[in-house]
Amino acid sequence: MQYYNFRVAGGFSAKPGFFAVLACVNRRAELDRLIQWAARKRLNGPLRLYRRRLQDEENRLNRYLLISPVLVRRALIVHRIKTFVFASPRYRRGSASAYGRERLTHRNNIL
Repeated sequence: MQYYNFRVAGGFSAKPGFFAVLACVNRRAELDRLIQWAARKRLNGPLRLYRRRLQDEENRLNRYLLISPVLVRRALIVHRIKTFVFASPRYRRGSASAYGRERLTHRNNIL
């Protein structure tokens, strides 16, 4: 099997870092919990939004999987260990504000 070295202009590697992949896995799990919460509360608008955001995270994770499958596998293992050791967070009023449109489309948060 031939391996390619992904490079972009400026000499920076296009491979994601471990913590970027781990953050993507954590966001996916958090969005899963938010979808369950919105379905329980019968909030149709936020439920649609969370499902779209979850689809975006799935696409991002699949792209990472194509680029570096070993890195994604390690991030999934670390995430499973983390969820086993630490309990899931309890959501309070305003917890979902981190997934607002303005914050997610900010220039620093785009890959």
